[in-house]
Amino acid sequence: MNEKLELLKKIKLSALLLKNNRDSAHAGEAILIQADIDDLVDEFHAGRRDFLSSEQYEKAKKDFDFFLTLVESALDHYSRNAEK
Repeated sequence: MNEKLELLKKIKLSALLLKNNRDSAHAGEAILIQADIDDLVDEFHAGRRDFLSSEQYEKAKKDFDFFLTLVESALDHYSRNAEK
């Protein structure tokens, strides 16, 4: 369970750093950074297919804030389960 939590924390931190860079980048760089964010969404989805519907996956690819909400929700879920 610890591995899942660590991976989720890594995804969240990476996403926040990429978002910060995307928001301050030039248009060309922003497109490349968005591709990295899409890769994180894919990574998150691959490890949590039971946690994430296909509709949520598609929305997360388009809405960064929604993606972060999903990551936070997964972190909360796995943290609670790790305490048991």
